[in-house]
Amino acid sequence: MSTVAIFLAVVVTGFALLLTGSGLLFRSARREGEHGPLLQAFAVVAAGLAALMYAWGMLFVAGAVVSAEGGGTDSAPLRPCRSLGQEVAFHTVGYDVDYVPLRFVCVTSDGGHHPADAVPGYVNPALAVLGLTAAGLGAWAAVESERRARRVHASGDPAR
Repeated sequence: MSTVAIFLAVVVTGFALLLTGSGLLFRSARREGEHGPLLQAFAVVAAGLAALMYAWGMLFVAGAVVSAEGGGTDSAPLRPCRSLGQEVAFHTVGYDVDYVPLRFVCVTSDGGHHPADAVPGYVNPALAVLGLTAAGLGAWAAVESERRARRVHASGDPAR
């Protein structure tokens, strides 16, 4: 699958999750005393934000790849690798793209791998926080849902 297709899938998924989470938020706001649906809604919103943050970081990586592949009189050393200093930049023979964590990596002639400053420093930590938040809220929502189901089963009152 191409990088463009992955990017588009991530963007569509992110917006779909945000819309779904927003709908869940509006529905759960009307329920009194139930925390599970609200937690689930926030988990879905956090997952959508994580997907969109990933897409944002992918734009920076794509820009670095386009810059590295650009060619021309200003193409050596690779433009994204110049921020790493002359010692690394002049020994750069290629590049790699890492998708987790999201980064552009300059490969030197001695086999070294040096991450360039192509992706803003806030992207990967924000991805980690949003992903962990989504997972934590989703797990908490599942626990709350199970607790509610046990209370309803124990009391025999479906209205509770």
